[in-house]
Amino acid sequence: MQRLTLITENRPGVLVRVAGQVNRRNLNIEEFTARNLPGRMQTMITIDIECDDRTAERLAKGIERLINVLEVTVERVASEALGT
Repeated sequence: MQRLTLITENRPGVLVRVAGQVNRRNLNIEEFTARNLPGRMQTMITIDIECDDRTAERLAKGIERLINVLEVTVERVASEALGT
């Protein structure tokens, strides 16, 4: 399981563009969370996806190129940590 953590500007359409990048790679989002960061016009988005390291890195690079995306990090997460 791979976890992508994104910091984005809090703007309309950002989530649609991010989901489009996931869809283009024919991946399924296992878990998704989003929250506004206090005192800033930014949102933190966390996406858990079942894929290999290379696919996750390619996805992160595609997402980084999107307008309004400020930062993307990728980490491997054990499935047990997710409660599955």
